[in-house]
Amino acid sequence: PGDVAIQVVSVAPDGTQKAALSHNPAQPMPLASSMKVVVLAAYARAVAAGTLRADTPVTLAEWEAFYLPGLDGDAH
Repeated sequence: PGDVAIQVVSVAPDGTQKAALSHNPAQPMPLASSMKVVVLAAYARAVAAGTLRADTPVTLAEWEAFYLPGLDGDAH
């Protein structure tokens, strides 16, 4: 419990915010891979917009179409 921090916030259409889940929200923690967060945010926005379906797997070929070598520390 002391090694984890998370803050999930629900944002209403009018911009008001409400914490939906909170554990050690003020505790700074290093992010292991910020690039994954950017990809996850883009995926979540596409699902919310109806461009992608959350229950449909993303194929490796689709993922690799947008892969830029050297940006992931060669983890790909």
